[in-house]
Amino acid sequence: MAKKAAAAKVTLPKLSRAQKEEVFRQMASALPKKLYLEASGKSTQVCHEQADRWEIPLRGRTIDLRAILQRFHAILVEHGRKLSAIASADELDPAVQDASSPYLEEKRKWESKQARLKYETAAQQRIRRDDVDKGLEALAVILQNAGEALLRQFGPDAQRIVNDALEDFDRNIPMLFGAHADNEE
Repeated sequence: MAKKAAAAKVTLPKLSRAQKEEVFRQMASALPKKLYLEASGKSTQVCHEQADRWEIPLRGRTIDLRAILQRFHAILVEHGRKLSAIASADELDPAVQDASSPYLEEKRKWESKQARLKYETAAQQRIRRDDVDKGLEALAVILQNAGEALLRQFGPDAQRIVNDALEDFDRNIPMLFGAHADNEE
């Protein structure tokens, strides 16, 4: 039995370093896709979706590892700053390190809803300039009538007090509504 096992043993020829490197180059340029998928631990669909998104050459029956590594490093160069910022963030939750994680997707949706709510709240509190102008015009008419009534009842000194107050208010409008008030709708 031992003789059969020894006879069945195939001895591979000893390869030089250069020969081993050439064999590796040949294997790396035409790696069966099945082996790549096994090594990645991802499904074919996930690998194809990521490859399409990031323009990684993963289509076909065989994979060129050199082309994949070149694209991978190009992606690192293109997005290095963003990746560094994410990697160095102290508050980064381990659950969100995978950019496609369900947790991160939920977090993005929540943040989007919060931003929309904040915008809608601010929009509801905003008063249109036309409405402010109409309100100030109505107030001016009321105060003008009050000034005329004061003139009839108490004389020109009383009317002057109201007119001075109105002029003070008119001078303060740019400060009250900001210097950019004329540029708004």
